[in-house]
Formats: sequence, C-alpha cells, structure tokens
Amino acid sequence: MNILFICAFIPYPPHGGAYQRTYNLLKHIAKNNDVYLIGFIKEKNDPENANYLKKICKEVHAFYLPDDWSRISLVKSLFLNLFSQLPYTAQKYYSMQARQTIAKLIRRVNFDILQCDMIDLAGYIYDYNPKATVLVNHNVESTLILRHAEVEKNPLKKWFFYLQYKKLLRYERKMCPMFKCCVAVSELDKQQLQLISPQARFSVVPNGVDVDYFQPQKTQVEKNTLIFAGRTDWLPNIDGLKFFYQEILPLIKKEIKDVRLTIIGKARTNNDIGLPLTENVTHLGFVEDVRPYIGKAAVYIVPLRIGGGTRLKILDAMAMGKAIVSTSIGAEGIDVTHGKNILIADTPEDFSKQVIRVLNDSNLRESLGKEGRKLVEEKYSWDIIGKKMDEIYNTTHI
Repeated sequence: MNILFICAFIPYPPHGGAYQRTYNLLKHIAKNNDVYLIGFIKEKNDPENANYLKKICKEVHAFYLPDDWSRISLVKSLFLNLFSQLPYTAQKYYSMQARQTIAKLIRRVNFDILQCDMIDLAGYIYDYNPKATVLVNHNVESTLILRHAEVEKNPLKKWFFYLQYKKLLRYERKMCPMFKCCVAVSELDKQQLQLISPQARFSVVPNGVDVDYFQPQKTQVEKNTLIFAGRTDWLPNIDGLKFFYQEILPLIKKEIKDVRLTIIGKARTNNDIGLPLTENVTHLGFVEDVRPYIGKAAVYIVPLRIGGGTRLKILDAMAMGKAIVSTSIGAEGIDVTHGKNILIADTPEDFSKQVIRVLNDSNLRESLGKEGRKLVEEKYSWDIIGKKMDEIYNTTHI
C-alpha cells in the first residue's frame, strides 16, 4: 500500500514517548508498504534526522513551523487564537507549505491510506479523499489540557488552558467522525473518546516497548536510589517532579535520610523544573542511553498528576525489570496490577510509604521487576503492537 503519514514531528531519534511509538510503528509499517512522511522540524538536528528516515520511508518532507522557532510568532499566534474556534495546536500545525506538498503528492501518488498521527493534524483531511483515513490519538488531548488547567496556579494560564480545553473538546467531537478509523492507545482512552464523539469509529493499538533493547541489567543496584526519566520541558513531567520534590520526598527522608533521586530527560534549559538541586537530587538532562542509569536505580518513580494515553517510560522500566511506584494517572492505560507488577499510590503519604517499602525489601523489588518484564513480553512488544496496526490498515482499506 501507499501510505501518506502526517506527523507533528520528525520521529527520529526515538527519544521520548510519542517519538518512540511513532518511530517504531513507522519502521514496522514501512517494511511492507511505501510510506511518504510529512513531518515538522522541532530541533536543530531534525533536517539530518529527516534524511535518516529516508532509509525507511519512500519519501520524507520536513517543514518548519514559525511558532516553534520565533517567540514573536508564538505570542502573535496565541493572541490571534483567542478569536478562533480552532484549538491553538490545530491552528499551529496547519502549514500552507505542507498543504501544497501534500496536494502535489496526491496528484502524483495513488494513496491507499492517509494517516494523521495526532488530532492536531486532522485539518489536512479536508484536502484529500482517500480510500481510507486513519487518525491516531496519542492522548485524549482535551482531557490532557483539562488536567493542565486543574493544577495550574497562575489565573491567566488557568483561564487559557480551560479555553483550549473547550476548543479541543469541540474539535475532537467534530473531526474524529471524519476518519474511517480512529486509533486510541488504551481502552480507557477509547471509552473517553467514544463519549466525546459517539459517531466516530475507534480501535485500540497500545503503546509498546523494544523488549530486546530494554532488558534487565546486570548492574548492581545502588542502595536507596530513585530515578525519574522523562522530558523536563513537558508540563506533566514538571508538575509531577514538583509534586514529588515538595510533598513526597520530605516524607521519604524522614525514614531514609540518604535517599537519592536522579532525574534524566531532555530539557530546554538546566532549570526547566525550577527546583533547587542538592547532593540528594541530581538532574543529568539528556543522556544518550538511559539504560545504565535506570539499571542501577532501586526504584523507578512516576509521580504524574497530569496525563493521557499511556506512559512509554513505564513500559521501558518494566522491560528492564525495575520496581515501579506510580500514581494512577501515571499508569493509566497499561494493564498493570497493583502489588503484582507495580505499586500504585496517589497521595504523598501513600506514595512515600510505597517507595520506602521497595527500598527496604529486595525481594519485593525483584518480584515486581520480574512480573513487569513478563507483562511487557506478553502484551507490549513492538512486534505485537505493529501487527495490530497492520490489522487497522487492512480492515480500514477494504
């Protein structure tokens, strides 16, 4: 099949949740199909990364978005969006250059499938009447922005997030039925999206993990060590880290004074989190290979209060056989069982209690890790997930 794949970023290298999912599924899809990729440049190395993807895809076309590269353009767009019915992100990603390129491709190639790899890109469907259309929802975006609003302290930002929530809700309700198939990454997301847009047709293709790359390490676990892995320029991660640092970590320190937290993940600046770093808290920023750091940590923490979709960071840690303590929101959409392959806690008191339990009990650590590895091998390897995407294409194309 010929597939026109429209993506909000250049999905290489696969660092970060959405990048991991998109790259691994793109690689799988391209084995047996001709994929024409439209993507948007976020990083200075993305033009080079786009060239790398030409090894996988038939063609790759990359475009700059002014709002990602100019603060003046961003402020102007945010202001103008106050007078638009569109959510800001849908307005941002509708590029005239990309639209013209898509039109040229459509005249030249007989596409079987058009895939918009985020609701923000759904507007491109107006330009095309394909045999089949697929929309991938990495999150329930309206729910994600609502959770932003609920935890935001700044009144102006809170108002803006609520405004965007209402716009995204309308947009999801309107756009999802226009696609022949809409993909959610979990049953929970599917249920929420079906309530928002009852006329749309939804299927589930979960997130996954490279079980060959992420494996249990032979590294010696360091006593009383915690690790958080995730981009620290993303609001849900920033909020989760502040929540942990301010409300949970002090409770742990009362019991385990020498507890240490390592934070790894890409950041815009060294102070994205806005937390004072101490001898007990280290922020390493981006690292090329997260596995050695995760391997030697005793507990993998996911203290998120904002989120949607599923956290690939949890699947990575499970594949490495790590003991994980997470909030309910952090573990949303993954078929986990509290006490068997993960520990779930939502209050500072309970979260700290569960972390202390794992730090003090090596048998519990090993048991949680083994069960987590077993779960991802059975349900979440990319080979299994890729076959589910093949089924979507085959049934949608009929």
